[in-house]
Amino acid sequence: MILISHRGNTAGSSPEQENKPHYIETAIYLGYDVEIDIWGDGVQFWLGHNQPDTLIDQSFLYKHIDKLWCHAKSAIVLKELMDLNMHCFFHDQDNMTLTSKNYIWVYPTYKYLNGYCIIVHPEKYGVDFRYAAGVCSDYVDNIKRSIE
Repeated sequence: MILISHRGNTAGSSPEQENKPHYIETAIYLGYDVEIDIWGDGVQFWLGHNQPDTLIDQSFLYKHIDKLWCHAKSAIVLKELMDLNMHCFFHDQDNMTLTSKNYIWVYPTYKYLNGYCIIVHPEKYGVDFRYAAGVCSDYVDNIKRSIE
């Protein structure tokens, strides 16, 4: 099962640390993939959930290319990330969306397809994620312990 840290969180939400390079790298070093929020203007990239917050270089993305799930915050950023061969997706209020590596990113209360989906925040809604391809959560440490 793929375990994805939501914005770098592993043991609960930490808004002041989320989407910060050092926090993301800590989750990666712990063995997790990480979902990050990416903003851009056609030239530069920023991390941040509700707005562009922390300027990053493309080298940060390439350094962790196999561990990042990039949530593009606009269509322009989605295209840029696709051009860089990053694993990325865009969604707003959709029940599900397809990532660039053909995973189905699923809102937790929506019925999912066994084996193909990444379930977001299953702990919030008591979703049985045992047959999903993976989960994205602020509590991946707890989820990891529950499946070991």
